[in-house]
Amino acid sequence: MSVNALPKATLTVDPEPVFTGEKVTLTCSVGSSSAWKRYDWYKDNTFYQSIDSKYNRATLTINSVKESDKGPYWCQGIRYSRPTSSSISNQVTITANALPKATLKFHPNSPFTGEKVTLTCSVGSYSDWSSKWYKDRSNNAVTQSDRHSITRDTLIISRVKESDQGLYWCLGERKNRPTSTSISESVYMSVNALPNSTLSVEPTSPYTGEKVTLTCSAGSDSNWRYKWYNNRSIIAVNQSDRHSTTGDTLIISRVEESDQGLYWCQGERDSRPTSTSISNQVIITVKASGFSTSLLVGVIVGLVVGVFLLVLLGLMCRYKNSKRSCCTRTSL
Repeated sequence: MSVNALPKATLTVDPEPVFTGEKVTLTCSVGSSSAWKRYDWYKDNTFYQSIDSKYNRATLTINSVKESDKGPYWCQGIRYSRPTSSSISNQVTITANALPKATLKFHPNSPFTGEKVTLTCSVGSYSDWSSKWYKDRSNNAVTQSDRHSITRDTLIISRVKESDQGLYWCLGERKNRPTSTSISESVYMSVNALPNSTLSVEPTSPYTGEKVTLTCSAGSDSNWRYKWYNNRSIIAVNQSDRHSTTGDTLIISRVEESDQGLYWCQGERDSRPTSTSISNQVIITVKASGFSTSLLVGVIVGLVVGVFLLVLLGLMCRYKNSKRSCCTRTSL
């Protein structure tokens, strides 16, 4: 009596190693025979069934590998005719490697409106990654714009606005395996408003030749330098023989009609935040000097009254003198 060995089953796996989230295919082949009706699959000494897996005759496909799919696998061919089974295949082990970890950081941590913010998505020692950026749990990636620029692992937001505030996370992608990283942990970026600056002026309606004082205040913050602007010009008001700036004040001595118009100010300093918001606007209305009208009329009236009083005084003296003279004659 001769005892024949069972047909040999051979199990292969592709790819190996596999990263979580990738598709892996196990193939069970039993010689050159095509009469095998069914293939049984085993994992960890247990008959294998999974709703995430797809059976296709001699192949078992796991569409998205998880950590729980790790472990030893083997297979066996089954048919109705003798021999009704193959040998149990060689064992292969799926090692589901974790995806490279993406880490998101941004600087500065609490930006002020108008500042530049740089977000960096780093992936350890791996290379050739390009990053995708997401905000506020949306599947729509952050795209390039006039204020958003993306270069490999960085997202730069220039002139940040309050609308840029929110949760951010990133994902690395490349052509080689692994083709993606894990999704980074989300980080929240809060955008702070700039300190307010307030402009006041005294007097608001000066006469030509008067002194005007403008004061720019920026709350309790210190070390501010101030720039002054007028008539919607981006050119600052400069020092001159009539314009002097000291601390938070701009003094216009001997104001002229050319000084009339809109004024506003802004604080600047070396430490963050490096500027205040632009102040409220104030209007200086320069009136013509009253010397040529009311003052001149007052002087003329005063002169007329003075002359009149002098004439009246002279007449009174003349009258008294004549009366005294008359009294002297009568007594004689």
